[in-house]
Amino acid sequence: MNYYKPGPGKAAVKVLAKNGCDVKCPKQNCCGMPALEGGDIEFARKQAHANVESMLPLVRQGYRIAAINPTCSLTMRSIYPNLLSADNVKEFAAAVADTHELLTRCVAPAASTRISGAHR
Repeated sequence: MNYYKPGPGKAAVKVLAKNGCDVKCPKQNCCGMPALEGGDIEFARKQAHANVESMLPLVRQGYRIAAINPTCSLTMRSIYPNLLSADNVKEFAAAVADTHELLTRCVAPAASTRISGAHR
């Protein structure tokens, strides 16, 4: 999304920020699903590990991980805990949310949502 078609990610960042969300955009990789579909489990594991390492510090500061693609959301929420054995993966997976879920929280009265991982 960042490189192939960055428009939807950039739009998501603008919409979330305009609606009061505190958005950070740390380094991120593909979620790894294309590699898994192609049978390259080790590469998918490498991508997943890099994403967890990059974004987990923000999760621990109270940020959520925005996923604008449902496949990425599913992969990070449901597949990462089975793909990686580290204890912190479940913490990361629990912080993943679809963009519309986060937007709903941002526009709710007195809501303050911090978001990490919305593609630039």
